[in-house]
Amino acid sequence: MYRYITVMVVVLSLWVAVSPLQCMEIDDRENRAVWGIEPNTIANPGFEVVDSNGRPAYWNERLPQAASLSDFQSKHGFTRKVNLLNGGFEELDEKGTFFKYAKLRKIGRVKYHKDVWRSGVDLQAYLKSNLFNTGDMYPCVEEKIVRDGSRALKFQVVNSRGFSWSEIYSGNVFNVLPSTEYIVSFSVYQSGPADIYGSVYLHLGGRKYIKLPSLDRNRRRNWQKYTFSFKTDAVTSGPSALQFWGTCKRAGISGAVIFDNIEIFSREERLRCWKIVEDDTGQSGKCLAISETAGSWALTGKTVGIDWHKNYRLSALVRAEKTTGMNRLQVNWKRYVGDAGEMADWETMAVTVGPVLNGTFDWRKIDMELRPPRGAQFMEVELYSKGNRGRWLVDDLFMDGFGAQPVEFLMSQAGFESRGYKDVLIRVKQKFTVPVTLAIYAAGSKTGVVLSRNMTYRGRCKWGAYYYGTDISDWTAEGTYYARVTAGRTVKADSPIFSVKKGIYRELARHAAEFFFYQRSGYDIPGWRKACYLDDAWITDFGTSQKFEHKNLTGGWFDAADFNKWLNPAGWYVRALASTYDRLQDDNRNFLKGDLPDMLAEAEWGADYIRKSYKGNGDFYFCVKVHDARTPPEQDSDNIPGNEDDRCSNTVFQVPCGTLGLASMGTVLKNVDSNRSERYLAAAEDAFGYQVKNAGIVNKLRGLTEENINLTMAAIDLHGATGSAEYERFAAEHVRSIAEACLKGEHLGPPIDVSEENKLMYYIDVMTEFVNAFPATEGSKLCREALSTIADQMMAASSISPLNHTQTLARDLSDSQIFLSLSRSNTYPLSCASQLAAMSVVLDRPELLRQAERDLQYVLGRNFQGTSCMADVGWKWGAHFSHLFVCPGHENGIIPYGVAKGHAIGDQFFRKGMPYAVMPGIYSPGMEEWNLEIYGETQSCLLNALSNIVTAIERGVYQR
Repeated sequence: MYRYITVMVVVLSLWVAVSPLQCMEIDDRENRAVWGIEPNTIANPGFEVVDSNGRPAYWNERLPQAASLSDFQSKHGFTRKVNLLNGGFEELDEKGTFFKYAKLRKIGRVKYHKDVWRSGVDLQAYLKSNLFNTGDMYPCVEEKIVRDGSRALKFQVVNSRGFSWSEIYSGNVFNVLPSTEYIVSFSVYQSGPADIYGSVYLHLGGRKYIKLPSLDRNRRRNWQKYTFSFKTDAVTSGPSALQFWGTCKRAGISGAVIFDNIEIFSREERLRCWKIVEDDTGQSGKCLAISETAGSWALTGKTVGIDWHKNYRLSALVRAEKTTGMNRLQVNWKRYVGDAGEMADWETMAVTVGPVLNGTFDWRKIDMELRPPRGAQFMEVELYSKGNRGRWLVDDLFMDGFGAQPVEFLMSQAGFESRGYKDVLIRVKQKFTVPVTLAIYAAGSKTGVVLSRNMTYRGRCKWGAYYYGTDISDWTAEGTYYARVTAGRTVKADSPIFSVKKGIYRELARHAAEFFFYQRSGYDIPGWRKACYLDDAWITDFGTSQKFEHKNLTGGWFDAADFNKWLNPAGWYVRALASTYDRLQDDNRNFLKGDLPDMLAEAEWGADYIRKSYKGNGDFYFCVKVHDARTPPEQDSDNIPGNEDDRCSNTVFQVPCGTLGLASMGTVLKNVDSNRSERYLAAAEDAFGYQVKNAGIVNKLRGLTEENINLTMAAIDLHGATGSAEYERFAAEHVRSIAEACLKGEHLGPPIDVSEENKLMYYIDVMTEFVNAFPATEGSKLCREALSTIADQMMAASSISPLNHTQTLARDLSDSQIFLSLSRSNTYPLSCASQLAAMSVVLDRPELLRQAERDLQYVLGRNFQGTSCMADVGWKWGAHFSHLFVCPGHENGIIPYGVAKGHAIGDQFFRKGMPYAVMPGIYSPGMEEWNLEIYGETQSCLLNALSNIVTAIERGVYQR
C-alpha cells in the first residue's frame, strides 16, 4: 500500500445519455473572462482579453532565441532603443571603485542583506578584509578591455575553493512599459573550464524576475554576442534592473566571465504577423488572425501542470483563407531538467502536432487526442506557422485540465480506517440519466460482491465535472478490495486496489513523523546525504557582515525546501511531534532505535536546537540562513566551526513560538524522563517570564495575535507540568480574549484580510486545549460557545464543493476559496481536519469527525486531481520541491512520507484557477510551481490531524 504502484482506472466501456449542462450559479465573471467555459485549461481561449496594445493576454510570441541582433531588428521589428544607464560599464561610482548604479549583493557563498552597499562598494578594501573568502568567485572592474570601451564587468576566481558565486545588481537602469516586447543584447567573454560561467536576470518593474536562457559554456576564447527576447505582462512597468551572476561550480579551477555592451530595444508594431480581429462569420466575439509568416513563427499559451498517466483532448475552431506553408496547432510536453548546481530549467521532451491547416475552408472544429509521454510534467499549447502567405483564424480553444477520462475515482489512496469515515467518489464528464451503482469486490476476485450500494449525485464542480458518491462507513470488514461503478448496461469502471484496516491512521502518523528525520541538519542520513553544517553559526548584525561571536547552533531541521533553519515555526513542529506521541502513546522505536520512542526522540532533536538558540532574557537566535540551496549541503561548508565558510545567524528577538516548543517538549517528556524534561521546562519558564513582560509583546497579548496564541498555549502546557496557579491565571485571562474575538467574528475574512497564523486557525487549538485542561471553568464555557460557532461556520464552508472539503472561513460564504493561498492548499485542509477532530470530542459532535476525515482524505487522494499528496502513500502521488534535488541520486526531490503544500497552480492561477497534478520527474519542479514545496508546517498539521482523529475515534465519538 505504501509504495508507488501505477494502477490505472480500467474503463471497460461507457454509455451516457447527455443531459443539458446544469452549471452551478457562481459569480465568477473575472475567472470566466480569463479561462472561458470551465473547466478550460487554456487561458484566454477565445482571445477576448486583450492588453492596452490589443494583444491577447496570457499568450506570448515565440521568437527564435538563436537569432542575431540584426535579425531581431530587421525581421521582427525591434528597432526602438531603450535608454539604459551605464550599459557599457564606463561610469564608476563617486568613490571611483565600482560601477555607477551597481550594488554588490552576494559574494562567495554567504548571502548578505541586499541594502548593505547602497551606492557601490570599495572592492579593493573589501577584498583585503576578513569578510572575503579567498578562492571564491568575486566581481571587479575590468580595465584592460579595449573593445568598444575601456571597462567591463568581470567575475573571476583563482584556484577556487568550491561552489561559489557573486551577484551584481544594477538598479533602476532602464524603464519598461506594460504588455510590451523587448530584446536585450550583450557581449560575454568566458574563460576557464565550463564550470565557470555567467548568468543574467532581469528585474522588471520591481516585481518580476526573468532568468535569461543559459549562456553557451563552450570555451571559444573570444567574445560572444547574445540576444534574447522578453515580454512584460499587463501590470509590470517602471524602473527595472539587471542582475549579473558569475558562478564557479568546482574546486581547484580558475577562470573569468566578462560582460559588456548591454543594449535593450522594444518592438515596433508594423511587422506583426498576427492580430486580434472581430469575428464576422458567425462566431461570437474576437478571434486570432495569423498571416504573412515568411519564417517560423509561434504563439504559445500559459504552461500548465499535467498528470502524464492521463489522456487529454484539445479542441479549437479554425478557418483558413488561401493559407500556405505549415500552419497547425501543437502541444509541447515539458519537464524540468538541469543539474544540481543550477535551478532546473524546462525542456521540451516531445511535441504532439495537429493537422496542417492549408487552403481555404470555413470554420471547423478540430480535435487532438493527447497522450503525454512518460515523465512529462507540463504542457503548453502552441499556434505554429511557417511560410504562410494567406490567413488562418483560431478561436475557442479548450482542454479539460483534469484529463479526458470518462470516469475517475477520487478516494483516499491510503486506504480506510475500518472504524472511520469511508466513501467512494467518482467524477464524470456528463451527468448520468440512469442509476449509478457501486459494488465492492475482494482484491483478485471478479465474482462475489462483498458490498453493493447506489451512488447519489453530489453536484457539479465550479470547473465543470459531475460528481457521484456513496458513504460506506458502516462497512468495517478489513481486507483489500477494489470498487466497480456501473451505470446502465455498458458503463463499467474499476478503481485501483485499496485497503480497509484498523489502525491505519496510527500507521500513517508514524510514517509522517519520519519526514522530519530527513529534514535534519547536522546529521548523517545514510543513503541520502552526509552530516552537514556542523559549523553553524557566526552571529552577525542584520545590516552588515560583521561577525560578533561564534555560537553552537548546530542541529535542528531545515524548514522547507531550502537549508534555512527558523525558530518560528520550529516550535510548532516540536509541539506537533510531542503532542502526537502524547495522544497516541506510540512507543515504537524501530525507526530511530534510540532510548526514547521515535516520535519523542525526533521532537527532542528539534527541541535541543531551540534550547541552543535561547540566548536568555526571552531572546532567541531566530534563524540560521542558507548559503546556497543549489549545493549538496555536506559540500556547502567544511563542518569546522569558526572559519570563513560558516553560516550566519543575524536576527535576535523574542520568539514565543520557541517558548511554546520548549514548554510542550518538557511537559510531554516529564512522564517519560523527568530529568531530561527539566532542561526544556527551565528554559521555557525563563523565556515565558521575560516575554510576558516584554514591552513589545505586552501590547500583542490580546485577541488573535500570534504572540497571544503561542504564550497562552505555553501557559497551558507549563501548568500541566508544574501545576502553578500563575500559569492557569494567565491562560484563563488570555483564552477569554481569544474566545471573545472569535465570537465577534474577528477570525473571518475574506481570507486575504486574515493574518497568516490565523488562516491555519491555531486559535482553535488554544480553546480546545484549555477546555481539556480546565473543563469546569467559566473560561471553558466561553470557549465551548466560541468553538460551537466556529464549528458551524466550518461545516457551512464544507458544503460548497461536491468533495465536501472545508474551504476558507469568510463573513460571506461566497468569499470562501478552495485555496487559502499558494502555500496553503494542503496545509489548510489538514489544519481543518485537526481542529474539527479535536472539537468533535470537546463538543460531542460526531458530524465534525466525519468532516475531519474528509479533509484529511482530501490530501490523501480524495481531491480534484485524484492524486495523493503524501509521498510513498497510494498508487500515484504528486511532485515535491525539496532540497533533496541537489543531492545525487535524489533529483526528484521526494522526501519519504512528505506532504507537499499543494498541487501545481502557478502564479497565474492565484486563488482562482484550476489545480493540476504534476508528477515527480527527473528533477524536482522549481519554484515556478512553489505550491509543490515541502514544508514542516504542512507536515505538522498532518501529524495533528492524524492523532486528533485517532483520539476521537478511539474515544467513541462515532458511537455517541
